[in-house]
This record gives sequence, C-alpha cells and structure tokens, in this order.
Amino acid sequence: MSGITDILQLSIPIVLTNFFTWFMTRKKERADAKKADLDNVERIISVWRGLAEEMEKKYQEALQKISALEKKVEQCQENHRLRTLKNEK
Repeated sequence: MSGITDILQLSIPIVLTNFFTWFMTRKKERADAKKADLDNVERIISVWRGLAEEMEKKYQEALQKISALEKKVEQCQENHRLRTLKNEK
C-alpha cells in the first residue's frame, strides 16, 4: 500500500497544479484567439481595400479610353458624312 500512497502523494499535486494552471489561463487563451481572429480580419480588409482601389483605378482608366474612342467614332462618322456629301455634289 505504501507504493500507491507514494504515487498518489506525488501525482495529486501535479494534477491539481496542471488543472489550476489550465483553469487560470483559459480566459487568456480565448482572448488571444479572438485577437488573432481580429488581426486576420484586419489583414483581409486591407487586402480587399487594396483590390478595390486598384479596380477603381482600372475602371477610371477604362472610362477614359471609352470616352476617347467615342470621340474618335464621332470624328469618323463626321468625316464619313462630309465625304458622302462631297461625293454627292
């Protein structure tokens, strides 16, 4: 019996210490997990913001190109109209 008592005397304080440590640190671990989640969300937002800004820039460039092409089409149509009128005379 002395062997079991010795084992219990050694193992009970270890188990109690581990349980107490786990119990006391679980709130901190939860808080750390939430902070990590928030950090990840902030990084994702930053990436999306960068993509949105890049898309806005490309959109504005496309609008400028469309506007320039519309002017060229109008010039071509006007030139065609003038040539047609000149050829009809």
